[in-house]
Amino acid sequence: MASSTEEEGVANYRPIYDAMNMLRPGETAYAMKTGAIVHIDQIEAKERGLACGCVCAECGGAMVARKGDLRAHHFAHHASTNCAGGAETALHLKGKEVLATLSCLTLPSVLCLDNRRELIPVETVSIESVELEKTMGEIRPDAVVRTSDGRSILVEIPLPFELSRGELSTLVEAIGSSIRCKGWIRHPAAPRRAPVSRDENQPTTRAPTAGAGSKWDCRLAIRDIGLSTRELDLAESRIEVFYQAHGRYPSQAEFLGRIARAAGNAADRECAGQALARLTANEGPSC
Repeated sequence: MASSTEEEGVANYRPIYDAMNMLRPGETAYAMKTGAIVHIDQIEAKERGLACGCVCAECGGAMVARKGDLRAHHFAHHASTNCAGGAETALHLKGKEVLATLSCLTLPSVLCLDNRRELIPVETVSIESVELEKTMGEIRPDAVVRTSDGRSILVEIPLPFELSRGELSTLVEAIGSSIRCKGWIRHPAAPRRAPVSRDENQPTTRAPTAGAGSKWDCRLAIRDIGLSTRELDLAESRIEVFYQAHGRYPSQAEFLGRIARAAGNAADRECAGQALARLTANEGPSC
């Protein structure tokens, strides 16, 4: 019998750019052209500027292709706009497109936290077929990957924002062969434990509450607020430690608060504290 699983990308990858190659907010390596997502490297020199014929995948506004000699090549909105989701939307669409073309997929390891405490190792599977946006009862995953050995894997693709500023080959690697950007939401060999109420004398997990957040909310909270690469690399483990202790993911405020208290250096603690102050003042995290 085929097993159904869900997979979620984990933002544990952050390329390091020098100041000249770092793209600014609103700049991205991806845009939409004639209904398909293209990378800036697919645009010829003669198609620079508005001649590229590209639009933003989020708002539909015209994009210009900037392919100069000084900075990293990128797309940017032609007109001033408040659109903030173009890079993520384009990356998400391109990620699904890349997945549909793969012949194999590398799956991350998973630790079964039951009496066995079994570690299921990294595995590379052959892909028989990929269905995008397939409705399955009350859920609609980004893709359903069917493997050559008869399994069905439900895939979600919330990719790290930084990949929207990198090369196409980096995205292909992240989707296919890399495990640095992947993690399981649920694995059939590692069933979720039913949350129970906290006893004052026995630490257990708590049932999810109205204040529960999500991994995506946490990632958005720390995006572009100035944290060090090391602290960003530790972010996923902080999220999972919180989940193991409380049976839910932290809200943005809880997550920023933990970093403000526990970060390894004063600069990171200050950045997180300032972002938390903006959030609690209803200004939101700096993005």
